[in-house]
Amino acid sequence: MTGPLAVQLDSITPATVTRTTGPDLTVTGTITNTSGSEAAALAVRLQRAARVSSQSELLSTGALTEPQYPIFTPSVPVADMLGPGESQSFTASFPLLPAEGDSLYVREPGVFPILVNVTAQHEGIGIRDHSARFLLPVLELPPAQDAADAPRENEDDERGDSEAPSAERDPVPLTMLWPLIEEPSIAAGSTAGEDGPTLAGNTLAESLAPGGRLDVLLAVVERAIAPGAPGSALVSSSLCLLLDPDLISTIDAMRSGYQVAVAGGGTAPGNGAGIAGRWLDRLRAVAQEVCIVAAPAAQADLEALARLQHQGLSERALARGSEVLASVLGAQPVQGITIPDEAVISTQAADMLAGTPTNTVVISDDAALVDARPARGERFAALATEGDASLPAILLDGGQAQVLAATGARPSVPVFAEPTDIGAVNKDRLARLQDSIGAIAWPSLVDRGDGTTAAPSATLLLPPREWSISPAEGDALMASIATLMLTNSAVPAPFGAIADEARRPGAIHPPGTVQYPQRHEEVRVPDSVLEDVLRASRSLEEIASVLVPDTNNPLTPDAFLAPLRDELVRALTTAGRDDPGTATRMAARRAESVSQAIARMHEQITILNPGGVQTLASAQSPLLLVARNDLPVAVRVRIVATAPPGVAFEELGIQQLPPRGSRQLSIPTRVTNNRQFAVDVQLSTPEGHLLGEAIRISVRSTAYGRIMTILTGTAGALLLILAGRRLWHRFRGQPDPADEGHEHP
Repeated sequence: MTGPLAVQLDSITPATVTRTTGPDLTVTGTITNTSGSEAAALAVRLQRAARVSSQSELLSTGALTEPQYPIFTPSVPVADMLGPGESQSFTASFPLLPAEGDSLYVREPGVFPILVNVTAQHEGIGIRDHSARFLLPVLELPPAQDAADAPRENEDDERGDSEAPSAERDPVPLTMLWPLIEEPSIAAGSTAGEDGPTLAGNTLAESLAPGGRLDVLLAVVERAIAPGAPGSALVSSSLCLLLDPDLISTIDAMRSGYQVAVAGGGTAPGNGAGIAGRWLDRLRAVAQEVCIVAAPAAQADLEALARLQHQGLSERALARGSEVLASVLGAQPVQGITIPDEAVISTQAADMLAGTPTNTVVISDDAALVDARPARGERFAALATEGDASLPAILLDGGQAQVLAATGARPSVPVFAEPTDIGAVNKDRLARLQDSIGAIAWPSLVDRGDGTTAAPSATLLLPPREWSISPAEGDALMASIATLMLTNSAVPAPFGAIADEARRPGAIHPPGTVQYPQRHEEVRVPDSVLEDVLRASRSLEEIASVLVPDTNNPLTPDAFLAPLRDELVRALTTAGRDDPGTATRMAARRAESVSQAIARMHEQITILNPGGVQTLASAQSPLLLVARNDLPVAVRVRIVATAPPGVAFEELGIQQLPPRGSRQLSIPTRVTNNRQFAVDVQLSTPEGHLLGEAIRISVRSTAYGRIMTILTGTAGALLLILAGRRLWHRFRGQPDPADEGHEHP
């Protein structure tokens, strides 16, 4: 609601009610007069609505009207007069337990909507502000409650609340996936050289630095699992860090030095190497204590990968991540699981994942139907695919995901939900945090006695990928999880065990179908980008067929081409797609940078032009050439030579060129003409794809050809005839007429 008054909540104590938190609820805040005239007689009171009993109620407290908060406290005066632009702080503190007159009248555990009702006189008219509202989880009633204080059932109506006491509840299994993910930072076209990788900017170093977003998220986990923290062992068992392999490998590369692209072209040395190293060391230490799992590399869009139908890129985006995390962090991640961005998946993506090593998926229950109905309250599903294999799915509660996405500095609405004017993103920041605490507690407090409540039987929490929360917000969320476990309202459920249960052989999960949200279609990776990526990937595989490992060279072909393959994966990222135009241009730049890099590789594998004219000493003299490889890995090539009629070359077969070296090649040649001619020579891949540029060599042959052969034969025959004639005359004792005038005296 908008009006002449703006209310900001400053504190809510306690955030979660237990038997140790005391009997009162205390709310502090600030009221600001945003109008151009005075407001008078400002006062505040608290009001409570009925206990939340469904997910829709959990998400729709913004739609509740004042009469739907029937239990209210006396008003607390705040200020007699508040001028335009002036602010005034307030404190409203009232008992929670049943009591006469001034209580919020909480009789049992549950999650309760609370309204901060501000009243005033403005321009002679009574006004109210109902914008400040939040959820209050009550896990246990404070011990001050006396059974004698509880009213009889026929007294419920005067409070407008007729809840009956709840039965004893079993603790709910709880798992928190904690994302440490950032938008891809490697600059388009960057290849790590002696000065390290080139980043598009210094934002990653800023995020890793003290007070930065990634630093805050990691520090929250460190404090929550520290030995002295309440419930630290329970929290660490329930936590699993969701890590982007592309981010972790980038930070690992930064610690040895890196460059930053500057406006106008060029680069400058980055100043965050030490920051990156210290953050990564802290993450290594945490990874020894809690579970870790790989997200799709560079936040790659599964739907785009499925449309691309390129097995190599799919494996690099999904399967290779666990290897990267294990190598860099020295901890073994949870294997064989895919956690798509925003917890949605398309039918094509489900078909792609079924039967692959990453064949278990985590999605929102809003993104699937189970037994042709909304998947509310289900924990697992077997998603139908085109093949015989189904795709095991772990379902998280979409309502909890929506409320978590609204927490922090940049509230958002997941793609599986529709934005509304009453959604959590429109609330005060502290109220959004308090709603998250209430949503986390709700499955532990909802009444399941009649079996009709579609509440999750287990809690799997998944905040948005680039979550931006403050240290205080993170600590409050972790404290709420610890409190749930310390009060036996929840128990830790290790994520690895959940994944094993989802794909356990013989496990029977209810059949499900994918429901892909229309909002995700609006920000999908366009076909033009997929065409660019596919074209570049084909060229990449062509050059890959040339490269060969060398036992004397520590650089393998896979390692050499890894930056280019990673760049193609980054072109398919979902990061930044809230601005589709900019994201599409960046993706096209990344694909083009790969194509350009491959073109440069082609130029580095070539035949050196000897210049001048090469002379063949005989009709079968070889043609001598020098092939050069300027790549840092060995290559296999064929020689493609074309020449005019009368010149024939023998096939040399596949030749290997050393890394950053050259090799002389001798091509057997047959020439039947004594003349000068031109030969076009070029290298190709073993499969026949041309490399580099063709060169033209001028060749002169000293072979005499067919006429000279005839003349030589004729001369030889004549010589034989003359020699025979002389022998004939000598045999008969007759002088040879050719000797006349040459007799000896």
